[in-house]
Amino acid sequence: MKILATKRSKAIAEAMFPGETVKVLNNPADPPKGYSGKYDHAVFLNELCRMSIHVTDKVLKAWAATLKPDGRMHIFVPSLEWCADQILSDSPSQGTLVEIYGRQTNSDEFFASGFTMRKLRAEIERAGLIAVQARTGEQEVTVGETDYICESHYVMVRSGDV
Repeated sequence: MKILATKRSKAIAEAMFPGETVKVLNNPADPPKGYSGKYDHAVFLNELCRMSIHVTDKVLKAWAATLKPDGRMHIFVPSLEWCADQILSDSPSQGTLVEIYGRQTNSDEFFASGFTMRKLRAEIERAGLIAVQARTGEQEVTVGETDYICESHYVMVRSGDV
């Protein structure tokens, strides 16, 4: 089985597919043409939110192009619904700012967009892709030396007529 993931997504890809070798994609916004149609699975953890909402469909299509005909793409993004609930609560989680804006420790650690589950699924459909599974669940986020439980969206996608 051939697995593709970004540097940030490699650990989760290895956990999802134990014993499989994970090929690292260095530029998630523009996968090289040589990657087309080669992978059974592609894993993207918090990558889509690092890009402008205006390029979402282009990026999703480029990611889908890396898959074999029956391949699957696994997309994880912070839950904007959870962030909104936290902002409006009397005692918001300290993990909220990281979920909205990114870690901001390096130049590529800033988030440029956010997604509700509805918006994420709409963008996937707009790109001509098919969501096979979608759910929201807990994710541990470290801020400084403290771990917080936040929520993220997960969508497993298969390519349509891209």
